[in-house]
Amino acid sequence: MKLSSTLQRFISIVFLVALCGGYAHAQRLVVVGWNIESGGATDAAVAQRVRRFQGVDLWGLSEVQSDTALRSFETATEDGENGADFKRILSTTGCGDRLGIVYNATRLQLVGSQELHRVTYNADTPPPSNCQRSPLVAEFVDTRSSKRFLFMVNHLARGDNNLRRNQGQRLNEWVRTQTLPVIACGDYNFDWSVTNGEQSHDVGFDQMTADNHWTWVRPATLVRSQCNPNFDSVLDFVFANAAARPLALTSVILQEANDCGNVAANPDHRPLRTEFELGAVAPAPGPTRAELLQQIETLERQILGLKTLIQRLP
Repeated sequence: MKLSSTLQRFISIVFLVALCGGYAHAQRLVVVGWNIESGGATDAAVAQRVRRFQGVDLWGLSEVQSDTALRSFETATEDGENGADFKRILSTTGCGDRLGIVYNATRLQLVGSQELHRVTYNADTPPPSNCQRSPLVAEFVDTRSSKRFLFMVNHLARGDNNLRRNQGQRLNEWVRTQTLPVIACGDYNFDWSVTNGEQSHDVGFDQMTADNHWTWVRPATLVRSQCNPNFDSVLDFVFANAAARPLALTSVILQEANDCGNVAANPDHRPLRTEFELGAVAPAPGPTRAELLQQIETLERQILGLKTLIQRLP
């Protein structure tokens, strides 16, 4: 058996194309927002479900009971993620219902974080006896695309309509001053009706999104994001400011079988998974002409050796 010169040239070209590869490719950022119901579902049960997620870069969690709980979720996020190192940020407000961020530190470089106390308390320092949550904001640099952006977690007031609507208005005022892309997730308690949301939702939604400074990254299919059968509504949202809006791709309220029927194993809210496109990574520098010629010579020698072996076969 002989290898034709045409086949040899074909093999060389295939390897050459492989060597010259390096097309720019897209960099998607995967975000999951989730109210994990402190004091409800057990931390171990939530951590076990977190382990089943793969490829998530950022977690925005509300109702985190403690740093111990958040540490267990941080450990769970690393399971199956090819050695990625995840780190955590926990809010100081909220008492036993705090806010947390868990992020892939292998990919995302933390610039800094803060709590926006003025959004909730209209003051720089919250009163010690108040357990409302100030928005938690972190600034990151995506090392793959060099994109800088802000990531925010919110859990707006449930039982105080006036406060919740004031929070929505103050978030609108705050985002007007931001120039970086801002991604905001959380439990907003806006009670957007699954079947008639345009006409039936809390006015806090309108105050937050006034003048299109925030845009809801709306799931294609709406289902209840919480498990109370008395409320057929969406409480959990992802919003993007004007700079982040073009980056938003898809958002999905995630359901599992019996996820609202097993309160010991599942929180009373469903997680919300959203993808963003942070841009393309520039291709790596290609090989030089001399390097390509050297590679081709090596390949030709290997092909000749293979041809000799084949000719010796019976």
